[in-house]
Amino acid sequence: VNFKWNQSQDQLNAAKMIVHKLTPPIMAKSSGLKNITTVSKYWFQLSSDTTSPSFVSNDSTLADTTKLVSGLNNLTNYWWRVRAINEAGWGSYTGWNKFITIIDTPNIPTLVFPVDNAFNQPDTSINLKWTPAERAQLYHVQISTDSLFSSIAFGDSSNYDSLNISLSTGLPLLKSNTNYFWHVNAQNVGGISPFSSVFRFMTLVLPPTNVKAVSGNKVNTLTWDSSFSSNILKYKIYRGTTSPASTLIDSTSLTTYVDSGLANNNNYFYRITTENKLFIEGPFSLEIKAAPYNMPPHAAILNNIYQPNSGKTLTEQYSFSSNGSSDPDGHIDSVFWYKNNQFISSQVQLLTNLSQGTNKITLVVEDNDGAKDTSVAYVNRSMFKTSLNGPIYAGPSLLSSNILYAIGTGDAVYRIDSTGTIVYSIQVGGDVKSSSSIAFDTTIYIASSDKNLYSFSKFGNSMWPALPLGGVMTSTPTIDTVTNQLYIGVSNKNFVAVNRLTGNVNWSYFADAPIVTSAVITLDRKLVFATISGNIYGIDLNNISQPVSPVWQLSLQDSILSSPAVDADGNVYFCTSTGKIDKISMQQNQQPQIIWENNINSRIVGSPVINGNNTLYVGAFDSLFYAINTQTGKIGWTFGTSAPIESTPAISNTGIVYFGNDAGEVYAIDSTSNVHWYYDDSTSIKAPLLYNNGTLYVGTLGERLIAFYDNADSLFTQNLSLNKSKKINSFSYNPPIWGTFQGNNQRTGVPNGKLLTSIAKSQTNLPKEFSLSQNYPNPFNPSTIIRYSIPKSSLVSIKVYDVLGRVITTLVNEEKNSGNYQVEFNASKLSSGFYLYRIQAGDFISVKKMLLIK
Repeated sequence: VNFKWNQSQDQLNAAKMIVHKLTPPIMAKSSGLKNITTVSKYWFQLSSDTTSPSFVSNDSTLADTTKLVSGLNNLTNYWWRVRAINEAGWGSYTGWNKFITIIDTPNIPTLVFPVDNAFNQPDTSINLKWTPAERAQLYHVQISTDSLFSSIAFGDSSNYDSLNISLSTGLPLLKSNTNYFWHVNAQNVGGISPFSSVFRFMTLVLPPTNVKAVSGNKVNTLTWDSSFSSNILKYKIYRGTTSPASTLIDSTSLTTYVDSGLANNNNYFYRITTENKLFIEGPFSLEIKAAPYNMPPHAAILNNIYQPNSGKTLTEQYSFSSNGSSDPDGHIDSVFWYKNNQFISSQVQLLTNLSQGTNKITLVVEDNDGAKDTSVAYVNRSMFKTSLNGPIYAGPSLLSSNILYAIGTGDAVYRIDSTGTIVYSIQVGGDVKSSSSIAFDTTIYIASSDKNLYSFSKFGNSMWPALPLGGVMTSTPTIDTVTNQLYIGVSNKNFVAVNRLTGNVNWSYFADAPIVTSAVITLDRKLVFATISGNIYGIDLNNISQPVSPVWQLSLQDSILSSPAVDADGNVYFCTSTGKIDKISMQQNQQPQIIWENNINSRIVGSPVINGNNTLYVGAFDSLFYAINTQTGKIGWTFGTSAPIESTPAISNTGIVYFGNDAGEVYAIDSTSNVHWYYDDSTSIKAPLLYNNGTLYVGTLGERLIAFYDNADSLFTQNLSLNKSKKINSFSYNPPIWGTFQGNNQRTGVPNGKLLTSIAKSQTNLPKEFSLSQNYPNPFNPSTIIRYSIPKSSLVSIKVYDVLGRVITTLVNEEKNSGNYQVEFNASKLSSGFYLYRIQAGDFISVKKMLLIK
């Protein structure tokens, strides 16, 4: 407060000063009075109480009639007085003058934040800020949707003593994407200042929410939720091949957008903003990623075909169609058909010939965008499939093209004709896990786990009582056609020679360990067998000592679980359980020598076979099928399969080798490991395979005997009979040296095929001309034996006719090597009378007559 008073005047000859006029300040202002110049100074007092003065100001040094006092309290009663002094001394105080303090109206606040015309301010929590106004005690804020504040969105009636206000949860919320105007005034007890200038701000232009993308063929379809604001003008779409998306590609007023013409399987990133009617663009939405793709076509479903009894039909025609194929986002543009993975057609309809075995038909459809789909069908064809009553561990044996013997373990030996029909079964005790061997006179020999050896005629009649040999037998009897003996090893370590006609034991030899594999007879009539310990024995059948003892022994220091093979030079090949393959020389009057040894380091239980080019084949537990050069012992190639190979292969006269594995797969491959055909069965194949004149026989642990027709050999046989070329397509006629288990289809353990041709060169007792002998006995009832001689390999046909020239039966119809043969004719179903039998072998034809008397 600024206090003023009039100057005091002296009285003549007076000793003290009298203040004539003293006016206290009113409303913080005092009247201006004229000073009396005779006064030298003043004493000013200001108190908040007159009874017991509490001086706020007590100043006796004033030379002027003005006093400025600061720091007074608001709305407070104060009293003040003044006295003057001159040469005479201090005069009297004026009386106490009372006044009440007040405050001037505050200054106008200055707005700070948000700045004028600010955009994208939050609508859920906004801070308003201003500079402090002088003398301001309180502030008042107004927010309006118009600049005249006729529509107040927020007018807080409370007073703020801070310099900002925060609108957040609990306060009225502003609308997004809306223009707002705001101002502030200041207030104290002295009054209210005018409002500040008006600032405008716009609340946030919210980005779209719930942005999604659905990918399609070269397209991404974007969708998002609407902002539900009348101020929205459009949405802007940003895209990028990397994050963050920054390239504006388009705008739309809709809440969906189709982005087309994209590259399939590429990643695209998207962000979307909102633009209001003032062309103000809000922040980005959350980013999403999408990759367009072509929806693949759907190939028509192809049905598997199963024909287990196709008979001797090499191929049959099948029809398949691609109708039913479709493309959900385009159209089918191309069709491709494959047979066994080889392309064959691009037509909608497929007509194709399929051979026996498993044929894989593959349909591939391609749409207009290059996407593909595949459908597969398998066509399984076999000549016949016959169910036995036990798993088949033993390989079938073949007496002729029409007579097959198969063994179901734990059940019986079955005689089966060329159609797969079971003619009869031979019941034996125990389990039979080895093949039956068949003599040239059609007698059948069977070894069993019941420790007995059995003999039956081809009609199933016992030839002699079961012969007990004191141990389990798991090997096939070896037939010596020269001495009419059987040789078989027993688990009790005995190796036994049995007279095959009488069933009497001629001699035996006690070996070092059990014998579980079959013996073979070499070219110079060495009987060779091995024990499970790996010892190999040789007995000279031309000079048997008494008692019988081996002429030599050889140890391979490893267990032998498979029967050996013999080549054209009389060398013997053994395989061991650890994977060793040994070629052993058997020269006349010399001790055996190991010529070479190859260790494939995988267990071998199947027997080896040898083709016409001196290549040895054998399968192993490592699931590989090996081709080994018999001259060098080196591996020529391997063929991989999906499971261990335990079965013994079989080789055709055209060099095709057949084998099965534990996965039930059957392969027919050529000498360079190319697949000729394939079959997939569901159960393991452990039995040796058998092949004869175009037919392959396979036994499975699933109690099935399956026959497949492969006509390569049949075509060669026909060509040879017509004196035509010995080469068809890429296959040559080249009979194997040791083409199956025990060397021949009758499982006798003696050479067959090309090996017999080699033997014939060194023997003088082979026939030099074709001949057909008179049957014996004649007359007969009901069976008789017909003998014939073949001087060279020929296709032999022997048929029986009635007197009217009608064919009664075919006894022989197959390729025969040089040699003397006999065949039995049973007429039990015929009536008495004369019959004719006719042989044709190459150009040789002969007919004879026989008499049946019942």
